[in-house]
Amino acid sequence: MRLRRPGWRATGATYNASFEGGSWTGTIAAIIVSLFLPGECQSGDDFPDDLRQWIATEPPQLESERWWAAENNFEYEWVVSLRDGQPRVDRRDVRSEEMDPLPFVIEPGSSREGLAGRRYAIRVIDGWLVGFNGGEFGAGLWWFSPDGSQRVKLGEAWINGFLRTETGIWAIEGLAHGADDSGQLLRMVHAPGGRWQAERSLDLGQAPEVLAEDADGRFIVATSERLIRVDPAAKTITTLIEEVFWQGLYPNSMVVTPAGTIFIGMRHGVAKIEPGNDGHARLHWLLPNQSFVDLKPVEGFK
Repeated sequence: MRLRRPGWRATGATYNASFEGGSWTGTIAAIIVSLFLPGECQSGDDFPDDLRQWIATEPPQLESERWWAAENNFEYEWVVSLRDGQPRVDRRDVRSEEMDPLPFVIEPGSSREGLAGRRYAIRVIDGWLVGFNGGEFGAGLWWFSPDGSQRVKLGEAWINGFLRTETGIWAIEGLAHGADDSGQLLRMVHAPGGRWQAERSLDLGQAPEVLAEDADGRFIVATSERLIRVDPAAKTITTLIEEVFWQGLYPNSMVVTPAGTIFIGMRHGVAKIEPGNDGHARLHWLLPNQSFVDLKPVEGFK
């Protein structure tokens, strides 16, 4: 069953809803829901950052009680990273919008202009590439000069992340809304004359959420429905998991260990995918403590 995203998404733990003419951030919903959560899930940030200390459980079935509990728990969103070769996790600050760092301030605009929504940025030789993803309300891919004083709109593109590799700078792009669910892999090219262009490399079939590079230079991409491995040189796609559980849990980050184990940070928990010798991946749902395992859906939010 395909779950469609509404016109807003939770980033951090606040609802950041972009609409034509402006945006609003609703912290009230987070406050209301937190009143119903178990005590251990309400207070403190004393969670182990070493994922080896988290509880490994079976992933929830879509629209099951466990899935609804995770979907409701937007106060807790986990970001994964590799530190000293080990997968670690941090809690995204529930009171602030995590933005990619820039050495200048971009004056907010509308979604139709492509200057509102979730922001992604990457440094390039002559400045910055910046993507704003406002969902169905609009999106924009921009080049900014190093100090932000100049900018050029490169086009309307629903960027969901950049990746710097030895073969260049790549991006995932796409949108899942209503009956539409499309996505692609883009290669960012510095064209003659000094202008950046986004070249379409491969159709991904669904909207991509996050990506990372494995030890062989291939890309692991979590889409809205699948987990896939992309060979950018051969332009081929291999499906690792056909149906995923993280629809509605908003994956935000991914790392791949040298051994090939994949960790995906998202709302409520972290997905762990281990490659199997039989060609089938083993999927686990990591949760920080027992209160997250026992969490029930909030009454009236299901």
